[in-house]
Amino acid sequence: MISVSTGARPLAGQIAASLAVALCLPTGALAATQIVPSITIQTGSTDSVRLSSTDQEGAVITTGTAGLVARTVTETTEVRGSASVSYTDYAGADDSVKDIDSQQASALLRRTLPSISYGVVASFRRDGLLRLERASQIPNAADVQEPEPIDFAAVDEGDATGFADGDIGGEDEIDAVGSQIRRRFLQSSEYVQFRLNDRNRLRVSHSYAQRSFETQAEQRGLRESDRHTIAAELSHDVDERDSLSVNLSASELNPQQFATDTFNQFARYYQATVGWKARVTPVSRLTARVGISYVDSERNNDTGFVFMLQGRRQMPRGNLSAQLRRAVQPTAFGQVAATDQLILGLSRKYSQRLSSSTQARGLRRNKTRSDDDLQRSQFNFSHVFEYKLARAWSARLGYEYRWVDRESSVAEDQGKSDSHTGYVGIAYRPVIGGAN
Repeated sequence: MISVSTGARPLAGQIAASLAVALCLPTGALAATQIVPSITIQTGSTDSVRLSSTDQEGAVITTGTAGLVARTVTETTEVRGSASVSYTDYAGADDSVKDIDSQQASALLRRTLPSISYGVVASFRRDGLLRLERASQIPNAADVQEPEPIDFAAVDEGDATGFADGDIGGEDEIDAVGSQIRRRFLQSSEYVQFRLNDRNRLRVSHSYAQRSFETQAEQRGLRESDRHTIAAELSHDVDERDSLSVNLSASELNPQQFATDTFNQFARYYQATVGWKARVTPVSRLTARVGISYVDSERNNDTGFVFMLQGRRQMPRGNLSAQLRRAVQPTAFGQVAATDQLILGLSRKYSQRLSSSTQARGLRRNKTRSDDDLQRSQFNFSHVFEYKLARAWSARLGYEYRWVDRESSVAEDQGKSDSHTGYVGIAYRPVIGGAN
């Protein structure tokens, strides 16, 4: 295996050298390469294709997806890439619900050396979203949740992109007409971590997120935007099980400006947190962070309390995870939003062939200072059984429930809606090669 000396070489040279090593792997390292192509076909029925409170229109939804994941691991380097394309057909809905295609791709490079480690991950997603909009849309009546920075841990756990879901919400469904929104999300994140000594580490990172639309964004009250974030974290290992950390970050949100704007939507926000990580038992881990966030914009200046509590437990036949978090960030319309999220996940393996996964996610979002007091609550629940028919073939049976309450609607219950979806599917995923 090729080795790279890091004695007096500048950091840029180390990164360039690691890229060369990662992309020109020797024969011995190729044995650790794993390639997983996949083809999935899924069909099901929903009772509310638009999740509308005024038009409970059902549809049969069929989605075909083709994807590829490749991963190579050596003693010091990991390279991973994935790509997928899908096409969704809506049968039984009215003509305003169009079939839609989506694509996503991601790439990751990570290298670990005795005194320094660094990584780069980038993701792109192009998809579509069904929504209801008012016939005469007020530009600031709707907003799109900003995608969160890519999380390396999320990518580790199988999320192909590390993207957070982008939700469109807050619009009053009065004189509603159907509309399909085409979205593009582009994200990248880079980090460098220095091992200062046996107990202390310093990590610096930068992330970029861009959101754009292929439709007439301004006419539909949607803003394109981009965001940069720089962060630094100093962590200290108290002992073999516990570590403490201090994190500082600064971000800039640069939304698209409309001709009708009376003020600049640009905003800066800063966050400071302290954290604690613990290995409670050999199979249980706990992470906690708490701090403050300050938002500075032309329209609003606000300070909010932020936190994150996360737990994971490995069980003999599955895994359990839970996360509770609160974020305070600017929106693309010059407001400040506080978002609370609770995410629960459970995976179980009943036998060599039968397994299941369950996820529940609750979200509540409201503007901290706003004339219209725009609020939104939602809850998603999904449960999927998967049965292995053969080594590369599996069948799926799933159910999904979605509920949303757009509390800013003028009518008391007009903003509430829910949907039930059941589906079956079949997947082909051969594994070529192996990994360490």
